[in-house]
Amino acid sequence: MSLARLVVVEGPDSGREFELPMRGGAVGRGEGSLVQLTDPTVSRQHGMIELRDGVLCWVDDSAKPRALINGTPSVLHALMPGDEIVIGATRLVYLPVDGVAVTKAASHVTMEVGSRQLLALAGVHGLTG
Repeated sequence: MSLARLVVVEGPDSGREFELPMRGGAVGRGEGSLVQLTDPTVSRQHGMIELRDGVLCWVDDSAKPRALINGTPSVLHALMPGDEIVIGATRLVYLPVDGVAVTKAASHVTMEVGSRQLLALAGVHGLTG
């Protein structure tokens, strides 16, 4: 069962999507990586996607240079919808499997979400009309 996906929005693999199963896996150029990229500036195993306490997380594998998550170097990061991961010349966006589309526009990513998902992302629950 896939919990989410990574969409490549910039780099040699632009347009590719990778489903992220609950077991997680490696991200890099290496054979057998869950997210196998062709970008020569990416390490064979640049990082890992791991399920921790029910949340998919980015875990750095001591790659140098470190991945940037939303512009900040990160060793461990609980992934949220819309998070951007930059490794080498590749930029990926983390999205839930259902109900969200991603489009590349200039130098930013636009997420299209339904109103219920938007409220959930904002942490708003139990609204009554």
